[in-house]
Amino acid sequence: HGVINVQLSDFCFSFHALIITALTILQCLCYERGGQRPSPLCLFILAAVGCGMIMMLIVATSCCISWFQYVSIFSYVKLGVTLFKYSPQVYMNFKKKSTEAVSIYQFLLDLTGGALSLIQMGLIAYNYDDWMTFLGDFTKFGLAVLSILYDLIFITQHYILYREPSYRHLKEDEERRESSVGLMQEEEDEDS
Repeated sequence: HGVINVQLSDFCFSFHALIITALTILQCLCYERGGQRPSPLCLFILAAVGCGMIMMLIVATSCCISWFQYVSIFSYVKLGVTLFKYSPQVYMNFKKKSTEAVSIYQFLLDLTGGALSLIQMGLIAYNYDDWMTFLGDFTKFGLAVLSILYDLIFITQHYILYREPSYRHLKEDEERRESSVGLMQEEEDEDS
């Protein structure tokens, strides 16, 4: 039951994301990485997901599941990736007490996209008087909610918790130390 499973806007968004991701991967391959490498855990997860998708492809070609179900599995992979991809950055911001190297605009735009996605789902459910479609697309709903949650965490870190970049605090501490050392040397000179 429910309305059309895949909206044209959802397809266009997914196609756009595929192109942008491909360009990002191309940049990772072309530009110098400075010794950065994927962790063994990341490589293991990537291999496991890849093997799982190949196995599901075999199942789909043997007509045990529909092609729509096979493609839908990718949305659950995306949901899993989204659940974990921002966590390291949240932790690094907490550890450094700074959002210095993070562009907040990305998260402001992402927050807008997540909110608009929820609004779109709500409008479709309202127009068709079918509220099961609102929660029926679990991954779209989950992605919107997860994105909004992480965006709010980053926005809170950037604008409330760590407003001053850490390098300013370090510079102020260094200046205080230098001035206290200078005062101590002046006192020693006066005592001699």
